[in-house]
Amino acid sequence: MDHLPDEKLPESIHSDESPTGMGGFLAQYGYQIAGFLGWYVINILIWLLAGTKPGDAPEAFLNLLLFPANVVTLIVLAIIKSTRRIAFGVVVALAFNLLVSLVMGVSYNAWCFIPFIFPTN
Repeated sequence: MDHLPDEKLPESIHSDESPTGMGGFLAQYGYQIAGFLGWYVINILIWLLAGTKPGDAPEAFLNLLLFPANVVTLIVLAIIKSTRRIAFGVVVALAFNLLVSLVMGVSYNAWCFIPFIFPTN
């Protein structure tokens, strides 16, 4: 290490005074959990208030509005230093949503490749 011998080194992050259990977990990851759950709650409410069902024509228009709004919100949360941990939770929610969408798409695609001679019921 490049430090002078008389220089005081910073204390360890993992001191004996750090909280343990569920309180410590929430203190450490509370903002990320809030960002993750908040993204789902807000987007579900928007879809419910819009009253669209999958396959409806307004769905595509709503997607055109929501995607840029989500990206802009994520950028703003990431720029502000005090909300970066919330932004990380939103990124995890988006990644999880993408993963679920990919699995659903691959599953549906695999289902569609079943030969027509096999009954699907």
